[in-house]
This record gives sequence, structure tokens and C-alpha cells, in this order.
Amino acid sequence: MLLRILPLWGFLLGMAMFWPPQLQAQQYLREKFSQQVHSSNWNAAIGIEFDDQNRMWVWEKSGKIYYMDNGTRQLFFDLSEEVINEGDNGLLGFVRHPDFYQNGYFYLFYPVDRHHLDNFGTPNYDPNTTLRGKATVGRLTRYQADPSTNFTTVLPNSRTVFFGQERLLGPPIMGSSHGPAGLVFGSDGTLLVGMGDGSPWETYYNGEGPPYAGYEAEGMSGGFYTEEHNLGSFRSQMLDSYSGKILRLDPLTGEGVPSNPFFDEDAPNSVPSKVWTLGIRNPFRMTIRPETGSTDPADARPGSLYIGDVSGAYWEEINVQRVGGKNFGWPVFDGYEEIPGWKEITRQHPYAPNPLYGIVPGCETENFTFNDLVRPDHRDGASFPNPCDSSQQISSDLPIFEHERPAVMMIHRWRGGKQTEKAVLTPSYDDEGNPQNLRISDPNSTAWGEQEFWGNAIVGGDFYTGSAFPEAFHGSLIMGEYLWGWVNAFKFDLNDSLEYVIPISQDTFFISDLAVNPIDGCIYHIQYPNKIIKTCYDVNVPPVPVITVDEQYGTDPLTVQFDASESYDPTQDPITYHWDFADGTTSTEMSPSHTFTSSSSDPRAFEVILSVTDTAGNVAKTKQIISLNNTPPEVEITSIEDGGFYPLGGVSYFPLEGTAVDAEFPESQLAYEWTTILYHNTHFHEEPIDTNRVSGTVIQPAGCEEETYYFGVKLRVSDPAGLSTTVEHFLYPDCVDPFVEIDYEIEIEDGVPVSKWRSIWEDDCETYYLERSPNGQFWESLGQVEATGTGSSYNFADTQPLEGYAMYRLLAENELGNRRYDQVREVMLFSNWSRIYPNPTDGELVIEYDGTTGPEVHFTLFDLAGRKLMEEHWEAGGIGRQTLDLGHLPTGVYLYRIEDGIHQTVERVRLI
Repeated sequence: MLLRILPLWGFLLGMAMFWPPQLQAQQYLREKFSQQVHSSNWNAAIGIEFDDQNRMWVWEKSGKIYYMDNGTRQLFFDLSEEVINEGDNGLLGFVRHPDFYQNGYFYLFYPVDRHHLDNFGTPNYDPNTTLRGKATVGRLTRYQADPSTNFTTVLPNSRTVFFGQERLLGPPIMGSSHGPAGLVFGSDGTLLVGMGDGSPWETYYNGEGPPYAGYEAEGMSGGFYTEEHNLGSFRSQMLDSYSGKILRLDPLTGEGVPSNPFFDEDAPNSVPSKVWTLGIRNPFRMTIRPETGSTDPADARPGSLYIGDVSGAYWEEINVQRVGGKNFGWPVFDGYEEIPGWKEITRQHPYAPNPLYGIVPGCETENFTFNDLVRPDHRDGASFPNPCDSSQQISSDLPIFEHERPAVMMIHRWRGGKQTEKAVLTPSYDDEGNPQNLRISDPNSTAWGEQEFWGNAIVGGDFYTGSAFPEAFHGSLIMGEYLWGWVNAFKFDLNDSLEYVIPISQDTFFISDLAVNPIDGCIYHIQYPNKIIKTCYDVNVPPVPVITVDEQYGTDPLTVQFDASESYDPTQDPITYHWDFADGTTSTEMSPSHTFTSSSSDPRAFEVILSVTDTAGNVAKTKQIISLNNTPPEVEITSIEDGGFYPLGGVSYFPLEGTAVDAEFPESQLAYEWTTILYHNTHFHEEPIDTNRVSGTVIQPAGCEEETYYFGVKLRVSDPAGLSTTVEHFLYPDCVDPFVEIDYEIEIEDGVPVSKWRSIWEDDCETYYLERSPNGQFWESLGQVEATGTGSSYNFADTQPLEGYAMYRLLAENELGNRRYDQVREVMLFSNWSRIYPNPTDGELVIEYDGTTGPEVHFTLFDLAGRKLMEEHWEAGGIGRQTLDLGHLPTGVYLYRIEDGIHQTVERVRLI
């Protein structure tokens, strides 16, 4: 057995979570500003906004939307069955129509759960099934709230899908981040939609594989994009791709607005007709500057759009777009720099031929590359030299763009896993008109700030239109940052150029969105995943109660020493204490001692409540469970080795299994909570809580690059009397050099799936293992094939295939025990090669055929007298699904024939 030794860096990373350096910093809050917890117990809250009815709207990443009215939280809409909540992807986009309280329209933008995308409305659909770690698409939908309930409920059947109905019809999502993002309405009533590049975030990826990154192996083969769009992040530069764009739509039709820069009046619903901005990486949040733009959509001025683009290698960006057609450069540019890593793997633009190809000696590139077509800006206009003859300029008839630099850039440069440089820069030009960028600390800069700072994940922003803050903050953009936890005020002039930056708070970590309440003039931000924090100026806010105890559990009688000495008042007012021990007794001491007793030896939980009051009468409460005659569960994770490794060859799946033993309660009464956490440098990303006792988790192939990644799998088990135990196991990337590269496909032969692969090269590869899954979660081993060297071809037949859908993957292992997964392949097999449903049907008939299908499928419908009523045919040669409308026919029984040149089926169908 090979002994695996956890390297020193892995040990240090594992220990680092117990004292994250950023959480040790002293929180800074500007003088006369105060913060308090407004509400808690949210589940991955990701967005917040206010309306003019004094309602606060909060939406969670899982797909649930709430409103708070007079402090009461109400569920407004639940789309969690349809949303894939994975990594950074989830329901990020929610916005209400400006006339919401007249027409009730609201809009949602989200990644679709793959199981829902492929199976909803079919017999295969199970509302309790979720497919993680799979390619999918983004979907934009509109719903309508019910005016008869004061717009607090949603009208049935009010759903309209603008795009993302199925594969190819929505932006492809090939990773667990950079998906559907923010929504906002322009001053002219048009809907602006932010879409990330949808490409894998963990590496440079330009569409060339194998090896593939993220879910890209499913991209073209699964019909999520065409061959021309097999470009990875460079889809952000393609006008006919939704990826990496800001779209501008008519909110009633979902079509592009005629004043858009690339609008085609003959194809208003085409992607180019909808594009407003391109070259975006991850527009997590964006906002329109008040009192800018026009109210007429024909003017093409929806207002100054401020985009918080979570950027790539080194920069965070605040981009400002005043007119359409701008290109912010991704992935050619990041911040103001042309990125060397992307330049090395740049691709040719499929629609930009070089007229000098084959004419000028040495001109061997048929098309211009994306780096040729996006060039640095210049005061007098950018230059686009032909790489085959620099004296000739590239024609403006081709998709050429001058890089639009961000209005503000924040550097986050890393060295050796540590952030080493911080600076805030604004764009400028040197004496020759070439682009330069000046720090706000530079005497030549027209902008100033009290200090340089850095950003790593810029998120929510809102313009301050209230009057409760000092005048210097009026009209400023209040922006938050997730990792370093700052909230700053950015003041821009009338030309949308930065004037100054004023810090409001620092080390208020994990901000996922921010909004200004127009009623009280305070800032509200989400402290992900479960709190909303309120920041006010010169307001006496409630104190902060804190409880510590020397014992939380024990046998009857149990004496507990309570201490509230760490409680405090943000405005330094004196405070008083009131304890309710949940047994009919109270205390007003700061640190009382109390003995808990019970008339029974059974476990009993006491919910002790501490109320702290300041001299202005503000009250805040917190609670502590004391559990009598009880002990916490003993918990162990059994399915994942602590300090183990995950492979980097592709997305992998780990089972989640554990044991819990409780002295007072049977296991059936214990509650399980699994959480998978991606640790990235000094911050983390939590997956949703999984409450199944036995489950599984998807692990992305992240790590072994300049930045640090690893995963934690946490199990928390709680008993009914208030005690819980949490354990966490860590998984680290298996940082080994690739030892195999293969070309792997599956073919159907004589009704049997046959895995076929050829090794492009093998380096000490020893064994290949074939695995199969019905859902991408639980995998079974089908067998193994011994490796025979570079250039070898292999076959493996699954002689007992699953009925319907199945997934296959190939695992390679070398003589040292290192493993590499290839990407997943999918097949569909029916016992009768095709099927129709529903039968009986009220009009809509779905026809599916499997991987054994011939090149063309013919469908013919007859009445019982044999008269032909309908005939259709489709190109096939593999898996397919078609939908027919029979609603024009009278009710009754009909005959259908379906054939493909290999098979033929004749059956009855009943129309009701």
C-alpha cells in the first residue's frame, strides 16, 4: 500500500481555517456611523432591494424570494425546484418592474437545474432530483404578482420565458460560477441583464480540449453551443453569444431594443439585437446612476450603468457604460492589462477572415485572433494593425473594438499564496495619448482617497440618494466587497469619472449585496450567508448582547455560570441586563449563576434569553440553549478521509456518509446537515446545506495553480434537546503531473453502449476503470482495462445497460496510485428504441428516440381507417426529442408509425 503524506502546505491550509487572518483584524467603522444586525437566519441570502412601499425584498441563492413588511418576513415566490444552487451560481438576478404596483411584473435570471432542463414535463422528471456538476444554461423569466393580494402572491400561469427554454437557447454555463448575474431597469424602462462568461473559473480555457475544464466536455457534444462557439471564455467576445454580456431588452417582449448598437430589425430576438455591452467576466451586481439617461428608449441612453465586474487574474473593476457597444475586454484584458496567459492561448475569431492570409509570405493565420480585434484605447482612437502587415489596418467591417477601461480598478496581485500589492487606479493618458493609470495616492491623479485598498470580489452597490448621511456622501456610489469586507463611498463627477473615495467600514466580511433604504437613509448589506446588517449615521442603535457560559450541558442539578460582560453599546451608552432562564426565574446581574433542575431524568432544553437595554430604551436580545440530562452526539464522517485528495482530471463526486451515536436519543431522531465548502485563498464559498443522512457532493477540479484552493466537507448532527456536534474533513487537490491524455467516446453497437478510447499518450498509466451512474451522483464500477501504452485503442461494452438515461466516465490510474478522471459521457437507451408520451394526450405529444437511432426519423399518424393525417421527419443519428401538437384533431384513437431505417414501431395513441 502506498503511504500518502500530506504536504506541509496542506497541513497549514487545514489549520488556517481556525484563524483566518482577515477575521482577526479589528473592525473599522467611521466615526458617528453605527452597525447592528437587522435580521438573521437567512439561508444563503444573495440579494437585497427596497421599494417605495417600505418593503425590503431579499432573495436567496436557492431560488426563494421574500419580502419584509413592518418587520415580518413573508415568502413571496419559490423557484428552488428549477434553480441549480451550486458554487457561486444560483438565483442572482431578481428585479421588479418600475410599475410593479400597477402591472405586477417581476423578472428572474438563474441557471437551470440540469435535471429540470432535460426532463421537466416528461415521465423522467422527479421534482426531488438535482443534478450538480453538470453543464446547463441560464434562463430569464418573467412572472406577474397578483394585484388582488396587494402584490404579495404570484398569479398562476403568469410565467413567460424570454430565453433559456432548452439547450442552445440560453447562455451556456460550463462551470460553477460566472453565470446569470444582476438585473436592473434603465431610466428609459428597458431591462438590463448581466451575464458572466459562463466558462470554467479555475483555469485558462479557450475551448481547445481534451483536457477539458469545468463542464466544457459536455458543451458542444451535448448541444449547449455550436462548433463556432467552442471558445471557452472567448465567447465573451462573440456578438452572437449571450456569454460575457450586458443585454438590453424590451421588458414586455424580451426582444432587443431597436436603439441597441447591434440591433437587426429582421431578427429582433437574435442575440446580437439584445447586446448592449460585451467583454464582461462576472457582472455580479450593477446599478443605474439616478438622474442620468433618457426616458425614451429610442434615445439609446438608459442611464450610466455601473457594473461591479468580479475580475480575473489581478483586478476588480467598477465599469461605467454610458452608451451602447462598449467592450470591456475580457478575456483579452483584465483591468487595464492585456493578460499574458490568455494571449498565449488566444483563438481565431471564426467570423473575421484575414485578407492577407495566403498572400503575404508567412501569413499563416486564416482569421484574426481576438487579441488582434480588441486593442488598447488611445486618446485619438485605437490602432488595429494587421499582424501580417503592420502598415495595414484591420477593416472596420470586422468586429473590432477599442478596449473600454474601467472607471475604477482595484489590484489584488498575489505571490506565493499571499496578497502582496494593493492600489486603486483610475484611467488617464500620457502626453502622447497612450493609456496610463494613476493611483489615487498619485499627486497627478484627479481622484483622491484617504488610503489605498484592494479588492478580490467586488459585489453590491447602490447610489446614496438620502439625506441622513453627511453631504460628502450624497450622490455617491456605496459599494461593498466580499473578501476584505469594506464598504466605501465612491463619488463620481458628472462625466462619471472618480472624484474621491471615503471608507465607511472595514472588515465587515462576506458582503453579497448592498442597498440603501430610501425611508430611513441607512445602508443594508447581506453578510453572507445568514445576516442582514444595517449601517446608519448619527443614530442611537441598540446594544449588542453577547453570552458566554462555562457549561452548556450536564446532569440534574446543573449550575451554569453566565457572563454578559462582552456585550456592548455601539454609541457607548450604559447598558442594563435582564436574564430569563426559561424556568420562571430571572436575573438583572451582568454575570449571574443559575442552577437548572427538572422533575424528570429525561433530557430537557432550556432556552435562556438575555435582553440588553441602553439608556435610550433600545433593546436587543440573544439566546443560549442549556441542555439538562443530555450529552452531544458523537459524530464521525466515514466516507471521506480527512486530508485526502481529489483528482484534477475532471469533476468528481464523493459520497457523504457518517455515523452519529447519542447516549440519550436514537439515531432516527438526530438531524444531519452536510455542507461542502470551497476554500479559496483567504475566503470560502459554501454550498447549500444538505439534510439527507446519506448523500453525495460534487468536487470541482480546482487547485495547483498560483492561487490556493481546497475543499472542506462539514457534518453537523443535532439532537432534539438542543445539542449538536460538528466535524469537518478536508480534501486537497492531487497536484500530480498529468500522466495520460485520451480521446474518449461512447458508441451504441447492437443496442449496447461501448466505451471507446485511444491514448494520445501514456506515462506509467497502469489501469483504466469504467464507471456508470443514473444521475451523476452515485457511481458504480463496471470493470477495468489494463493500459498497454501510448497510442493504444481500448473498448469496453456495458452488456447490461440501464433503461433510459445513463452517464459514463473513465478513470485512469498510474502505478503510484494517482488518478485522472475523463469527462462524463451520456447515453439514452430504450428497450424499444423510441417512446411517446403522454398517452392518452390532450394535444401535445412528445417523441423520444435513443442512441441507436438511424440518420433520419419518420413519424406518420393515421386514423383507424388507415388514412394519413400527419407526416413529419427529422434528422437524427442519435438521441433526440420532438414535440407535436395534435390539438387540431378530434378526440379519439389513432395509429402512429415511427421508423428510422433500422427500426419500425406501430402503436395506438389516444387523444382526449
